[in-house]
Amino acid sequence: MVPSEWINAPLDYLQTLGHAGKIFLALHTPRTTKTGPLYVQIGISNRCNYRCAMCWDHPEPSPTGSTYPDEAAQKYYQEHPEVDRNRALMDRTVFQTLVNNLYAMGTRRIKLIGRGEPLLHPACSEMVAYAKNRGMSCSLTTNGSLLTEELADRFVHVGLDAVEISLNAATEETYSSIHTGSKGMKEVLAGIRSLVNARAERGKKKPRLILSFAIHTMNWRELVQMVSLSAKLGADDVAFRQTLFYPAIGSLKLEPDEVSELAGNLKRAERLARSLGLRSNIRTFLPSVPRLGKDPGLDTAFEFPSYAGWYFSLILSD
Repeated sequence: MVPSEWINAPLDYLQTLGHAGKIFLALHTPRTTKTGPLYVQIGISNRCNYRCAMCWDHPEPSPTGSTYPDEAAQKYYQEHPEVDRNRALMDRTVFQTLVNNLYAMGTRRIKLIGRGEPLLHPACSEMVAYAKNRGMSCSLTTNGSLLTEELADRFVHVGLDAVEISLNAATEETYSSIHTGSKGMKEVLAGIRSLVNARAERGKKKPRLILSFAIHTMNWRELVQMVSLSAKLGADDVAFRQTLFYPAIGSLKLEPDEVSELAGNLKRAERLARSLGLRSNIRTFLPSVPRLGKDPGLDTAFEFPSYAGWYFSLILSD
């Protein structure tokens, strides 16, 4: 399934098919690339104003007091003090050069995401404007806490294609327990309303508003409420994500009986979303449900040749 924020017009869809064809052709001509990656995520900020319970890069301190997800990550950053793990911002010139190079390679879709909160970068809206002026489809993922009326209007004005806001909860109590360091859910809901209002005032349908929820043991009982809240707020899509259960957050994995019940809740949520005219990824998310109670098993990913770099890449601010 192609993510909804990738396709904004028939021309975009044809470009995607053409790009995919070049990737397919390259698979049959070893050691030859025909195009750059179809889709690139760019992390313009390593900084974050939240400390979320399930976050890989900016977690709450674990019971051991470590802010690293595991011993390997801790060892890497201790041995590489030149990598500014928590504070780096991407230089504007570097971003512009990167966008130019990606465009020349055939890439047309980027998302501002990465390790931290992109709205902490003072030039975030200018970066979006630059990418759009260069002919890119551009979206971003944010926790939404810094989405002011002025910034929302700016995003609508420059033509940002999609905003994915990581809400992760349907109630204030659950939201506050997950998002340590936040001021609560109200400021995020205010930001969402600012974006919806800015679109309406300018008579625009973009940016597409996607509310996302990373599922784990703290929030899985609120699935139907999440869909209902998303529709009430004026979202276009609701997206459920799989939490990567690294060692420090093993306690967030669902128990077998919870996994079984989760599947039923998702089906009810999917029916509600359809009745409300809200797009969702629930049908494609359902097959991943059994993994929500297991370790990720990443070792198997390195047993086979991978061509993922022609399809997707992630570039961080440092």
